[in-house]
Amino acid sequence: MEWLNYHHLLYFSVAAREGTIAKASAELHLSQSAVSSQIRRLEEVLGDKLFVRSGRALELTETGQLVLSYANVIFSMGRELMDRLEHRDQAQPLRAHVGVADAVPKPLAWRLLSTLQQANLPIRWVYREDTAVSGFLSGTTTHGLDLVIADRPGKSTAKLPIENRLVLSCDTTLLGTRALCKRLRPRFPDSLEGCPIILPGQLATVRQELDDWLDVHQLNPDVVAECEDHGLACCLARHGEGVCVAPSAVADELATMHALEVAGTLGEVRQQFFIVVPERHAQNPVLTALFGATLKAKER
Repeated sequence: MEWLNYHHLLYFSVAAREGTIAKASAELHLSQSAVSSQIRRLEEVLGDKLFVRSGRALELTETGQLVLSYANVIFSMGRELMDRLEHRDQAQPLRAHVGVADAVPKPLAWRLLSTLQQANLPIRWVYREDTAVSGFLSGTTTHGLDLVIADRPGKSTAKLPIENRLVLSCDTTLLGTRALCKRLRPRFPDSLEGCPIILPGQLATVRQELDDWLDVHQLNPDVVAECEDHGLACCLARHGEGVCVAPSAVADELATMHALEVAGTLGEVRQQFFIVVPERHAQNPVLTALFGATLKAKER
């Protein structure tokens, strides 16, 4: 394979961002024919199409999505390199792009990442919580992410080999308002029968565990909502809609943050959390420090 042309990659990246050749050419101050020919040249080098047309707009192919994810990383590292060289006498923070799945409570994500403080590394975190995370976990594209914190392992593919690290395993706690918890505690967990509850979304791994547990114990709570986003579930619980589901490892912290109390703990309903990284990022100094730090699962 030929050497990758940095300028070809730039023209492609701008076209992907702008959505049309016309907008990309205006952004780059080049003619449309020049931009088109450079992108075609990149496709020839890579041996695959990067775009398909949808009317006047451009849509990325599967290969285009993969190339764009690499391009984002390359340009980010290029900017960081130039910045480091310009300020080489000054201590510069390491940049890490991290995705946090909606099902992961933010205090838990912070607990995992804060272990880097033990390594005395200056870190600048760039957080993402959108579709980039689901694309990463499905093995389709990195979207420029260095790692993802999720409640399930990612899927490794030929185009995107990834590594999963189990970093925390704990049981499950139910949180609710003081009045609701006071009513539930004396007969917990039998008191969950008919109790208003906010369940995790179908994509959350704990959902199946919880559904199975309720079936085994023949309990039928009143499901008032299903939330993919853990923060929204806590918000609904705070306003008295029902009890919400939380990892026991951070239940006390979440209760304090959202003015909630503990209704009870489900020791048989386990939750696991993973750090997912592309194999090519394994030598990133940020990740080396993260995996080298002591991460002890808080078992309850």
